Amino acid sequence: MPSSWIEPIFPYSIIFNLATYFLLSTIFFILFYKKIINFNKLILCLFFLLSPFLFNGFLFEWSALPDQSKYLVNSLELRNNPQKILDGPAGYAGMKIYLPSILYAFSPIISLETYIGISLYNRALFLFTWIFFTKKKYLDDYNSIFFLLMPSLLLYTSVALRENLIIILMLWLVYFFYEKKFLYTLLVIFILALIKFQTLFIVAFFIIVSLVVKNNKINLINFLFVTLSLIVFFYSFSDFLIETINKYREGFFLEEYGSYQSISAKKNYNYFRLDFNYSSLLIIIFAFLDFITPPFLKGNTGILYFVQFIEAFTISVYLFLRIKFQKNFNKYIFFKWFCILLLSYLTYSIFIFNDGTILRYKVPIIFFTIFGYFANMKKELK
Repeated sequence: MPSSWIEPIFPYSIIFNLATYFLLSTIFFILFYKKIINFNKLILCLFFLLSPFLFNGFLFEWSALPDQSKYLVNSLELRNNPQKILDGPAGYAGMKIYLPSILYAFSPIISLETYIGISLYNRALFLFTWIFFTKKKYLDDYNSIFFLLMPSLLLYTSVALRENLIIILMLWLVYFFYEKKFLYTLLVIFILALIKFQTLFIVAFFIIVSLVVKNNKINLINFLFVTLSLIVFFYSFSDFLIETINKYREGFFLEEYGSYQSISAKKNYNYFRLDFNYSSLLIIIFAFLDFITPPFLKGNTGILYFVQFIEAFTISVYLFLRIKFQKNFNKYIFFKWFCILLLSYLTYSIFIFNDGTILRYKVPIIFFTIFGYFANMKKELK
């Protein structure tokens, strides 16, 4: 499929994209005029708003992330014919495309015929969120720069995918939770459930661990209640759960190794099928190790995998130094967010086999837990 199958030809594409960039830039100038941001932040925002121009035609073609075409086509159709909104999505599965497409269709994007148009709007939404959390001190000086520079976050907030909306919503979830705005918290959870149901695993771990690790201690009553509830739940629905897990796990396996057509892949999955036995435990352990290991260390030596490896190393060093020199370090808060990270990784590792998909799922988890940890520390120190 050619890279220009839907986009207008040059120079119209660059004219449309620059027009969208300047229109969105106007909003940042208004924020500067209203003294919501200072001159330095204005320059930073205008500079980092350019990041979508790095992708979808420069560093790689849109086909490297082919799901972008779904949002582009649907949002363009909705803008051209708004009455299609009344048709609704094609079932629950279509909701994840339908809702973001509505947002993009009626946003200040000059042309919905280019991938960079939606990408610019996604990036602007992220920068507006970044401005808010820096103003509210939920991002300190170090973290504000950190959230702008990390390559994976830069990538997924600068392309025409729903991942940007998921990342933003998960940050807002943390904010509303710690500001005790529970109605907004529920609203965010509801929207997340509509556009990516899988994020509810992370939300559930966040809520459960928050109940257990509470007020700088392990709440034994809540711990016993959660443990007993989970035992009863898994015992009562064990057959249904293992069948459902294998259903979705097999889908990811065939997507990676058989494109849903290979008979041999279907047969080979039987060696990876999970059950309540020792061999399944080993499969889960190896899947988890594969999930947390950067592809570069698994022999994938491409430049993007090398960048991903350097980013993982940088994040580890950054967090180590921040925590090591952090005043009033709280071991309970650290333990809480470390558990949320591990449980989320473990859950997703059961299903995913593709390195690219692993990164796509890891990015919201990583930055949710980092943002959540420092937000939790901020509220604790008040």
